[in-house]
Amino acid sequence: MDKDTITYQFKANQSNVAEKRFRIVNSENITENMFDAVSKLSGLFYDNSKLQVSNHTQFLGSVQIFDITGRNVFEAKMKTGNNLYTVNLKSSVYSVHLSAGDKETKSFKIMVK
Repeated sequence: MDKDTITYQFKANQSNVAEKRFRIVNSENITENMFDAVSKLSGLFYDNSKLQVSNHTQFLGSVQIFDITGRNVFEAKMKTGNNLYTVNLKSSVYSVHLSAGDKETKSFKIMVK
């Protein structure tokens, strides 16, 4: 290995909760705006009923889930940090919308089997 090689080790806990997200940037010219594309809101759906949402802004926010007809089927407040919601949804595809403050939004689709 070269002298400038760095080795990273990462461990995950057993609770299926992704708490700490990161991005490794390997560039000689690191600038502030390189991180503008990194979303401060993220979500993970698992076990057909668990929605884990991370809010890495300084603002409280909201979580909304819409069915394929556009009907709001779930809504909750979102605190900063990690949030875990248990949702009871029928088998279908849904759209999840996260928002915090005036500017931060994130949308993604989930499939319930």
